Amino acid sequence: MKKVWFFFIFILLAQTTLAQITGRVIDASNQQPILGASIFFSNTSRGTVTQQDGSFQLSLPGNGRFELVVSFIGYETYTTTILSNQIPSKLEIKLKPKATELDEVIVEPYEKNGWAKWGKTFIELFLGTTEESKLCKLLNPEVLKFRFSKKTQTLKVSANSPLIIENRALGYNIKYQMEVFSYDFSKRYLLFVGYPFFEEMKAKRNRQIENWRSNRAYVYEGSVTHFMRALYRNQLIEEGFEIRSLVKIVNQNKAQRKAAIKESMLKSNQVVVQSAPTAPSQSVYSGSPFSEPDSFSVASSSLLPADSIAFAVDSTVCGLYFKNYVQVIYVKQPAPKLYQQQQGSDAANSSQISEVRIIGDRPILLLSNGSYFEPTELVYQGFWAWSEKISRMLPYDYKRKK
Repeated sequence: MKKVWFFFIFILLAQTTLAQITGRVIDASNQQPILGASIFFSNTSRGTVTQQDGSFQLSLPGNGRFELVVSFIGYETYTTTILSNQIPSKLEIKLKPKATELDEVIVEPYEKNGWAKWGKTFIELFLGTTEESKLCKLLNPEVLKFRFSKKTQTLKVSANSPLIIENRALGYNIKYQMEVFSYDFSKRYLLFVGYPFFEEMKAKRNRQIENWRSNRAYVYEGSVTHFMRALYRNQLIEEGFEIRSLVKIVNQNKAQRKAAIKESMLKSNQVVVQSAPTAPSQSVYSGSPFSEPDSFSVASSSLLPADSIAFAVDSTVCGLYFKNYVQVIYVKQPAPKLYQQQQGSDAANSSQISEVRIIGDRPILLLSNGSYFEPTELVYQGFWAWSEKISRMLPYDYKRKK
């Protein structure tokens, strides 16, 4: 029996050792090897760089699906999906040189003093306005370029190299390969897409390590990653999550008043943009209709069972799908005081309440580590819209210690 167990353990160790990918990175234009290209699994702490001959070797973070990212200054970012049960024998990755600005069609010019004008806005949207963000710092803001469209009221930000972020709240140095950043001021819709790589900071004393562990556990509780892992294991109630169906009811009073204002402005040949009207006909109205919400959220009184929105796709993948919206409440800890303060007196209560909807008609694919695809098809409002920023981000290979 002892021999059997030893043999079984040996097989497991061998499988773990073999769970690696190897490959070579070359220039697509001249087939020359690229030295020092960054290779990492997105949203993890697992990464390496290429050798003199462009070769690399990298172990998988675990079982499941991972996004392998290859980046080097002056080249387009390369990504590919790696499945732990279908590891390729050897990869040959060809990086394409980036097109110069002369080759691009520029619709909006870059802002000459972009950081001075938009830097604070970008930091608040990207790093967040959390307590943790106060201990976060972007170390290379000079790589950012800003474009603002007055027509669409949209700010777009690009970076010509990875962003280097120091998060002293959670103890991570983060290299963030930013692919898309866009904020629509009129709709208040934020979208940023990128590939973060986490490196553990070196602590100077044991107390600092304990603080990082405590802070990581705190931001994990009630996070999207926590929710997704609980949903995958069908343990929402045990983990402290409540989900309810939710519908949006259009604020007809606001819509009618806005229509009346518009008609009045047209008759008087006046145009009002994002401000309260001053037409005499509006004196009968109390307050500005523009300050009211466009819709009201009404949640069901009964809880939704997890299996009403989630289902097994195969032995390793779970599907998430629902229509309209769902409300998610985390009941095991209140929302941070800073969040409550920023919400003002209109905040309903101190709970972590989020609203979620799926864009499109296909399910979100969910893995055991909490990662999901495609992340751009899941939209948050409420607490998660505030909390799910870089300052509170944890790698997918983070494991909570109970």
